[in-house]
Amino acid sequence: MSVWQALFKAADQDHSGFLDKAELFRLIKSANDNVSEGFVEKFFHFTSHSSGPHKISFEEFVEGMKHMEEFLTQMTAFFHKFDINKNGCLEKSEFRKALEFTGRKYDDKEFETIFQKTDANKNGQISLEEFLKTMLQ
Repeated sequence: MSVWQALFKAADQDHSGFLDKAELFRLIKSANDNVSEGFVEKFFHFTSHSSGPHKISFEEFVEGMKHMEEFLTQMTAFFHKFDINKNGCLEKSEFRKALEFTGRKYDDKEFETIFQKTDANKNGQISLEEFLKTMLQ
């Protein structure tokens, strides 16, 4: 049995052969306490939903995990692209360039709101962990 099969089976508390959002949330939360319910919504978005909109099969779970890994890999590369000084964090100027790269311009107030929300530990820099957590909310 693969690790993913074992995780899926353990999370399938009602033994239906599917995970609902609550089961998936508990599974992912057990691996990372910082995970939000928004993350689970995104995970469901990354799956095909052939089982219906409120549950996923094992195959859809694996598909979702692969898509999520791709997304995290891309977001990590995006983060490092804008970490110009290579200190492992995005300074305000680097973070602003990253946001503006998406094609939207932010006024100072909008930018500061986003920066403060993303800078969870309030040290004036955005770590990769903070960046990814925000991207998954």
